[in-house]
Amino acid sequence: MKLDPGRKESMEAGAIEGGGVIPCHQTIEAYHGEHGQESVCRGFFDVAKHEGLLAVAERLGIVEFTQIEEDK
Repeated sequence: MKLDPGRKESMEAGAIEGGGVIPCHQTIEAYHGEHGQESVCRGFFDVAKHEGLLAVAERLGIVEFTQIEEDK
């Protein structure tokens, strides 16, 4: 995904501050045209896995990683 310089860091900081997450762009309906289950962006998970509910989920062992096709 192509973002302006500094945008990724701004999104990460905002999501962490607000207690939210960043969805994986490959799992959102707008990307593939089908309604489905969104996933948390793996890059965001790696940055924020020690924060909020992501930390709880990891400690409980309920985090599942999935392989997604490369960008189209």
